[in-house]
Amino acid sequence: MVQLPFLSKSKDSDNRFLIMDISSTEVKCLALYLDEKDSSVKIIGSGQRALDAGTAKSGFVLDQENISLAIREVVEQACQNSEEEMDKVIICAPSDLCSGLMTTVRAKRKRDKPVDKKELEQLYEKLREAATIQAQKDYLDNTGDNETELESIMETTVYAKVDNQMVKEVENVSAGVLEMAIFNAFAPSAYLNNIQSSIKKSGLQLLTIVPVQYGIVRTILNSDPNLNDFVLIDISNDNTGAAVVFGKGIISTRYLGIGMQQIIEGVTERMGLTYREADRLLKSYVKGQLTPTEGNIIRESLKDVLEIWISGLEILFTEYSGVKTFPSKIYLTGLGAELPELWNSITNEPWTKSVPFKEPPVYKKLTFMDITKIADSTGKVSSAEWLPLATLATAFMEMKGIDND
Repeated sequence: MVQLPFLSKSKDSDNRFLIMDISSTEVKCLALYLDEKDSSVKIIGSGQRALDAGTAKSGFVLDQENISLAIREVVEQACQNSEEEMDKVIICAPSDLCSGLMTTVRAKRKRDKPVDKKELEQLYEKLREAATIQAQKDYLDNTGDNETELESIMETTVYAKVDNQMVKEVENVSAGVLEMAIFNAFAPSAYLNNIQSSIKKSGLQLLTIVPVQYGIVRTILNSDPNLNDFVLIDISNDNTGAAVVFGKGIISTRYLGIGMQQIIEGVTERMGLTYREADRLLKSYVKGQLTPTEGNIIRESLKDVLEIWISGLEILFTEYSGVKTFPSKIYLTGLGAELPELWNSITNEPWTKSVPFKEPPVYKKLTFMDITKIADSTGKVSSAEWLPLATLATAFMEMKGIDND
C-alpha cells in the first residue's frame, strides 16, 4: 500500500513548496510560497524542460535516469531566485491515470443516540468500499484491464447532512437520518510506486499526488462562492480531462485520450515537421507571430485532428455514466484552451445536441484573472498552460489547515 499524506494537517513551518507535472513530452515545475497571513499563494519561480521520446508516457516514468536529470534541472530553474533550497513537491496526477467519483450513504438511526467515532468510521468504510468497487469497474470499462490494482490517493468529504440539514461536523450530533458524501480519487499502484521512486531518486520529498481536476475544481469554487454546478474540460498535453460538478462536489471524472500532443502530431504529419518544430510553430501561431499565409496553413493542418477530438468529446459525454443532465456552465482550461481553432470547434460545432445539457452551454476560458488566492509574481506563467498546475496549490493550503470555502 502506497502511503501518501493527502490533506493530512502539516506541522511543518516551511511554507515554500514545489508543484510538478510530468507528461510524455516535458517536465514542468512551479516554486510557490504560502502567505498564511492572508491565506494566499504566490508563484515565485518556474522551470520547464522537454523530454526525449521514451522518457515518460503520460506521467509514468520509463527512463529513471533521464527523468531525474530533467527533474533536477526544472527545480533548479524554478528555485534560482529563492534564497533557500526547496525540496518538498506535490505531483500532478494526469487525468488518464487518475479517476475520481463521489459516493453517498444514507443511514437511519436512533435519534436520541449521538454519532460516535466508531459509527462514523463504519460509515466512511462503507463509502470507501463502494467507491473502490465502482472505481475498479470504471477502470475496466475504460481500459479493458481487470488486473491493475487501484489505490485511493485522496479522500475528502463533499457534504454531511443530519435530518436533511447540512452540517460541518457529524460526530457527537444526534440524528434520526444521517447522510454523507465523499469524493475519492484512485490511481494504479504501479504508477504511484513509479512516481515515488522517481521523486526519491531526484532528492526530493513527495508531499502528495493530487488529481489535476481536483485542484482546478477547488480553485474555481474557492474563487466563486455562489457557483454550485459546472463542467470542467481540461485540455492538457497528453489527454483531455472532464469533471462534472453538482452542489460543489465532483460527481465523477472522465478522460479522452487526445490532448495537445496528438494535436501537434497531426500538424507534423500534415506539414512534414518534427514534433518540436510543430510545437514551436503552434506556439508562434497562438501568439499571432505568423504571416497570414502561414496561419492559413496551420488552420488547414488542424482540421482533421480537431474533428476527431470533437467527435471523441461528444462520445465521452454521451457515455458519461452517473449523470442524467449536465450543467450548462463549461470551463475550459489547459494548454489546448489557448488554441483558437479548438475554442471555435467546441463552441461552434453542434456536438452538444446529443448531450443532455440542462440549457445551451455557456463557455468560459479560465484564466488567472478568474481565480483568487493564487497569483503569479514572476509574470512568466500567467497563461492557460500553467494554470492547472498552479491550482494544485489548494492541496498545500488544505494540508496547512486553511479552509477557503
